[in-house]
Amino acid sequence: MRTIKNTPIFLIIVAICLLLPSVLHADLKNSQPSQKTIIEDMAGRQVAVPGEVKRVVTLGSVPAINTFILAVGKGYAIANGLPAFARSPYWKYQTIFAPDIKGRSSIQGSGGPVNAEVLCLLSPDVVFTTSRSDIDHLSKHGLGTIYLDWQRFDPVCLMRMMGKVFNRQKIAEEYAVAMGNGIRIIAAAIRGIPQMQRQKVIFCRLPSLAIPSGPTGWAIARAGGITMENSLLKSSDHLVQVSVEQLVLWNPDILIVWSKEEVAQAYKDARLSLLNAVKQKRVYAVPVGAAPWLAPTPEQHLGVLWAAKLFYPKQFDSIDLVAETKDFYRKFFGYSLTNKQAVEMINGGSDR
Repeated sequence: MRTIKNTPIFLIIVAICLLLPSVLHADLKNSQPSQKTIIEDMAGRQVAVPGEVKRVVTLGSVPAINTFILAVGKGYAIANGLPAFARSPYWKYQTIFAPDIKGRSSIQGSGGPVNAEVLCLLSPDVVFTTSRSDIDHLSKHGLGTIYLDWQRFDPVCLMRMMGKVFNRQKIAEEYAVAMGNGIRIIAAAIRGIPQMQRQKVIFCRLPSLAIPSGPTGWAIARAGGITMENSLLKSSDHLVQVSVEQLVLWNPDILIVWSKEEVAQAYKDARLSLLNAVKQKRVYAVPVGAAPWLAPTPEQHLGVLWAAKLFYPKQFDSIDLVAETKDFYRKFFGYSLTNKQAVEMINGGSDR
């Protein structure tokens, strides 16, 4: 006589009993909230972010913040568009590297607090801001907000922070190695240049005669340039307004300006005619990729190299800046530039 044990039904029941614990375990695991990552921002705050960050919003210095997100390969996570000033051809590589942001709206006006209600509709996992006033306002609405402080700018530190936020630590460490190696190579090459023979350099906006503080001076110093404006800078200043008389007193060997248009302005501006940099035709536009290479962005890796080659061409004659530029954007931004695009960047970007 056949027993139940020998029937297919019994076998099915046994199989179900064996599989049920693992199925229940998987369901329980999937039902648990995703693990949070704790990020210490540049205000010393502990900010909990999702284990997988899919959407972010950038506020304040939007193009500069975007470059760090682009450099860890997460440009598609940016949920907001560019502010009005960054929609000119000068900033075109923002949308070349992250095409989706071109059609998105800016959520930040020219003044006042950010509209948190509108921001919440974007459902960002993280909000990055360079404005301290945004922190409490956004946190009250349950938005995980990470503060970035350009006065404490360190490109390696910020890349590591972004690497942790987006779980892209490997590419962040590769950047840290590349930046460290570049700084060491430059330092070794210029070590033998006496201080009196070092180039005096000013990065100045025209016609306002405003000098960016902090990160720009950091890059110029790493390239072996001597900056004269540090004595005028305050930790709270982003721009320092100087007089023509002060510029003449400093009398820089090299004047770096914001754009190709400002180079032309410098040579036409009678106020600047006494400067050695103008007399010697040594006024240059800062290179521009996703942002100006001397701005507080990961592109400072290239900015320092460009500046060193500009200041001391003999010491860096073997450096192929076009090749270095293409390699950098391929490796960190995941974008293959043409030679034409690389040259355009090096020569000061597109017309404004």
